[in-house]
Amino acid sequence: GGEVFFDKSYQVNPLVNAMSAGILETDKMISATAKGPGNPVYIVGSSTGKDGIQGASFASKDITEDSANDLPSVQVGDPFQEKLLLEATLELAATDAVVGMQDM
Repeated sequence: GGEVFFDKSYQVNPLVNAMSAGILETDKMISATAKGPGNPVYIVGSSTGKDGIQGASFASKDITEDSANDLPSVQVGDPFQEKLLLEATLELAATDAVVGMQDM
């Protein structure tokens, strides 16, 4: 049993907060900032469709009767590509080639 109540304002565009935490050896941490001349910048990731690009900006818009049809679909991930990207990132992080790394 139990009851669940959602305020009417969350009916169309709910607010979701999420967080994750991890434990890491301090000598294996990589800063999100990089300093020094000549450092190349690489932006890598899985392909993102229109749904992924518009998702974050849409979250802060007011929902009106006219904009309700503009609701984006849920972004569909590519688990295989994401696993390859994660493994490559961890492999690269184990080297001295990375000056800084940040999630976008």
